[in-house]
Amino acid sequence: MREATVFQPENRRSIEKNLYCPYCGNTNQWQIDLRLLHNLQLESGGISIALDPSRVNKVIDAVSKHIERMVFLSEDSNRPFLHCANCSNADIDLQEAILEMCYNIGCPGCFHCGNWIDEDEMRDACLACISQNNGSVDEDFCFTMCPHYDYGLEEVRQHYAVTLQELKIAAGYDDG
Repeated sequence: MREATVFQPENRRSIEKNLYCPYCGNTNQWQIDLRLLHNLQLESGGISIALDPSRVNKVIDAVSKHIERMVFLSEDSNRPFLHCANCSNADIDLQEAILEMCYNIGCPGCFHCGNWIDEDEMRDACLACISQNNGSVDEDFCFTMCPHYDYGLEEVRQHYAVTLQELKIAAGYDDG
């Protein structure tokens, strides 16, 4: 089994009505489970199997016109018919919906949107929080109780390769 690629925000296609995999960041390739009528013909060399081009074109047109509806139907279905071709995930969404959600919640930067706040701004916010809580801040506290953002700044710290331990030492709370 091949290893799934992780598509970082800068490697994604950003086009209108594009599909998005929240697990690997794929915006390029999808699998769709459809049942299409095949034409079978008995020939001298064996049996040939072909798709009826007129029906295939109708199906492709219908899929492209109703992709938003298909995403929501796939989410509600026990057997989803849209899958990520990279990681086989069936929980896909529309890229604009994810980006709009990040924009509306004032996201400081995450794997989905890739619009990171400045490193200095992240450091200032974390150092103020650590000082305010007398150094008793851990990863769980950051995720659940961050006074600056709903889900903390963990992904921003990971993006800038800054650990919570480094920030605690910089604030004067050495755990060593």
